[in-house]
Amino acid sequence: MSDTASAQNAAISIVPVSTPDEWIAFHAIRRAVLWEARGRSDYDESHPDDRLPNHYPLLLYTGAIAAGVLRLDILEDRNTAAIRRLAVIPVMQKKGLGTKLIKHAEVLAADRTCVRIIARVARDAQSFWEKNGYAPEPEETPDASQNPLLSKQVTAAR
Repeated sequence: MSDTASAQNAAISIVPVSTPDEWIAFHAIRRAVLWEARGRSDYDESHPDDRLPNHYPLLLYTGAIAAGVLRLDILEDRNTAAIRRLAVIPVMQKKGLGTKLIKHAEVLAADRTCVRIIARVARDAQSFWEKNGYAPEPEETPDASQNPLLSKQVTAAR
Protein backbone atom coordinates (compact mmCIF):
# COMPACT_ATOMS: atom_id res chain seq x y z
CA MET A 1 0.00 0.00 0.00
CA SER A 2 1.38 3.44 -0.90
CA ASP A 3 2.08 6.12 1.70
CA THR A 4 -0.80 8.19 0.32
CA ALA A 5 -3.25 5.28 0.50
CA SER A 6 -2.09 4.50 4.04
CA ALA A 7 -2.60 8.14 5.03
CA GLN A 8 -6.12 8.12 3.60
CA ASN A 9 -7.05 5.22 5.89
CA ALA A 10 -5.22 6.57 8.94
CA ALA A 11 -6.78 8.22 11.95
CA ILE A 12 -7.20 11.97 11.63
CA SER A 13 -6.10 14.26 14.43
CA ILE A 14 -5.98 18.04 14.68
CA VAL A 15 -3.52 19.55 17.14
CA PRO A 16 -2.50 23.06 18.16
CA VAL A 17 0.94 23.79 16.73
CA SER A 18 3.44 23.87 19.58
CA THR A 19 6.59 21.81 18.97
CA PRO A 20 9.44 22.80 16.65
CA ASP A 21 8.60 19.89 14.31
CA GLU A 22 4.95 20.97 14.18
CA TRP A 23 5.98 24.55 13.31
CA ILE A 24 8.21 23.22 10.52
CA ALA A 25 5.35 21.14 9.09
CA PHE A 26 2.85 24.01 9.50
CA HIS A 27 5.04 26.45 7.57
CA ALA A 28 6.05 23.90 4.94
CA ILE A 29 2.41 23.21 4.06
CA ARG A 30 1.43 26.88 3.95
CA ARG A 31 4.50 27.85 1.93
CA ALA A 32 4.02 25.05 -0.63
CA VAL A 33 0.23 25.27 -1.06
CA LEU A 34 -0.53 28.96 -0.58
CA TRP A 35 2.66 30.60 -1.81
CA GLU A 36 4.83 28.49 -4.10
CA ALA A 37 1.91 26.80 -5.91
CA ARG A 38 0.67 30.31 -6.70
CA GLY A 39 4.03 31.54 -7.94
CA ARG A 40 4.92 33.53 -4.84
CA SER A 41 8.23 33.40 -2.98
CA ASP A 42 7.69 35.91 -0.18
CA TYR A 43 6.50 33.54 2.58
CA ASP A 44 7.53 34.69 6.07
CA GLU A 45 7.96 31.84 8.57
CA SER A 46 8.59 34.27 11.38
CA HIS A 47 5.47 36.41 10.87
CA PRO A 48 4.47 37.45 14.41
CA ASP A 49 0.71 36.96 13.85
CA ASP A 50 1.13 33.18 14.02
CA ARG A 51 2.13 33.37 17.69
CA LEU A 52 -0.12 36.13 19.03
CA PRO A 53 -2.47 35.47 21.94
CA ASN A 54 -5.90 34.35 20.74
CA HIS A 55 -4.41 33.07 17.48
CA TYR A 56 -4.61 29.29 17.15
CA PRO A 57 -2.45 27.63 14.50
CA LEU A 58 -3.72 24.10 13.87
CA LEU A 59 -2.13 21.12 12.16
CA LEU A 60 -4.12 18.19 10.78
CA TYR A 61 -2.50 14.78 10.69
CA THR A 62 -3.60 11.66 8.88
CA GLY A 63 -1.73 9.10 10.91
CA ALA A 64 1.80 10.50 11.17
CA ILE A 65 1.54 12.62 8.01
CA ALA A 66 1.03 16.37 8.41
CA ALA A 67 -1.61 17.00 5.76
CA GLY A 68 -3.34 20.32 6.48
CA VAL A 69 -3.18 23.60 8.36
CA LEU A 70 -5.36 26.48 9.41
CA ARG A 71 -5.04 29.39 11.80
CA LEU A 72 -8.03 30.61 13.77
CA ASP A 73 -7.86 34.15 15.14
CA ILE A 74 -10.26 35.37 17.81
CA LEU A 75 -10.80 39.02 16.91
CA GLU A 76 -10.85 41.94 19.32
CA ASP A 77 -14.63 42.10 19.54
CA ARG A 78 -14.47 38.55 21.02
CA ASN A 79 -17.67 37.65 19.14
CA THR A 80 -15.98 37.03 15.81
CA ALA A 81 -13.23 34.68 14.72
CA ALA A 82 -11.32 34.63 11.45
CA ILE A 83 -10.04 31.58 9.64
CA ARG A 84 -6.67 32.31 8.10
CA ARG A 85 -4.68 30.32 5.60
CA LEU A 86 -6.47 26.99 5.25
CA ALA A 87 -4.29 24.62 3.23
CA VAL A 88 -4.20 20.89 2.55
CA ILE A 89 -1.31 19.17 0.77
CA PRO A 90 -2.18 18.43 -2.86
CA VAL A 91 -2.21 14.61 -2.62
CA MET A 92 -4.74 14.83 0.23
CA GLN A 93 -7.07 17.44 -1.27
CA LYS A 94 -10.69 16.59 -2.10
CA LYS A 95 -10.86 14.03 0.71
CA GLY A 96 -12.75 16.11 3.30
CA LEU A 97 -9.71 17.25 5.28
CA GLY A 98 -10.31 20.95 4.66
CA THR A 99 -13.87 20.52 5.90
CA LYS A 100 -12.60 18.73 9.01
CA LEU A 101 -10.27 21.64 9.74
CA ILE A 102 -13.10 24.15 9.28
CA LYS A 103 -15.46 22.20 11.54
CA HIS A 104 -12.75 21.95 14.21
CA ALA A 105 -12.14 25.71 13.97
CA GLU A 106 -15.88 26.40 14.29
CA VAL A 107 -16.07 24.39 17.51
CA LEU A 108 -12.96 26.10 18.85
CA ALA A 109 -14.42 29.53 18.04
CA ALA A 110 -17.79 28.73 19.61
CA ASP A 111 -16.05 27.40 22.72
CA ARG A 112 -14.41 30.82 22.99
CA THR A 113 -17.80 32.59 22.83
CA CYS A 114 -17.61 33.59 19.17
CA VAL A 115 -20.90 33.61 17.29
CA ARG A 116 -19.53 34.34 13.82
CA ILE A 117 -16.57 33.28 11.71
CA ILE A 118 -15.21 35.17 8.74
CA ALA A 119 -12.78 34.05 6.06
CA ARG A 120 -11.29 35.92 3.14
CA VAL A 121 -11.03 33.20 0.53
CA ALA A 122 -9.43 32.73 -2.85
CA ARG A 123 -11.99 33.06 -5.61
CA ASP A 124 -11.24 29.55 -6.87
CA ALA A 125 -12.06 28.18 -3.38
CA GLN A 126 -15.30 30.11 -2.83
CA SER A 127 -17.59 27.22 -3.81
CA PHE A 128 -15.81 24.96 -1.29
CA TRP A 129 -16.47 27.48 1.47
CA GLU A 130 -20.09 27.92 0.40
CA LYS A 131 -20.57 24.13 0.58
CA ASN A 132 -19.41 24.44 4.19
CA GLY A 133 -22.11 27.01 4.98
CA TYR A 134 -20.21 30.25 4.42
CA ALA A 135 -21.89 33.09 2.53
CA PRO A 136 -20.55 36.31 1.04
CA GLU A 137 -20.77 39.31 3.31
CA PRO A 138 -23.62 41.41 1.88
CA GLU A 139 -22.09 44.77 2.81
CA GLU A 140 -18.84 44.08 1.05
CA THR A 141 -18.27 44.50 -2.65
CA PRO A 142 -14.67 43.46 -3.29
CA ASP A 143 -12.94 44.76 -6.36
CA ALA A 144 -11.38 42.34 -8.81
CA SER A 145 -8.05 42.37 -6.94
CA GLN A 146 -9.55 41.48 -3.56
CA ASN A 147 -10.61 38.02 -2.43
CA PRO A 148 -14.22 37.78 -1.23
CA LEU A 149 -15.08 37.88 2.48
CA LEU A 150 -17.41 35.09 3.59
CA SER A 151 -18.98 34.45 6.99
CA LYS A 152 -20.97 31.90 8.96
CA GLN A 153 -22.83 31.98 12.25
CA VAL A 154 -21.60 29.42 14.81
CA THR A 155 -23.09 28.12 18.00
CA ALA A 156 -21.57 26.27 20.91
CA ALA A 157 -22.01 22.52 20.91
CA ARG A 158 -24.45 21.31 23.50
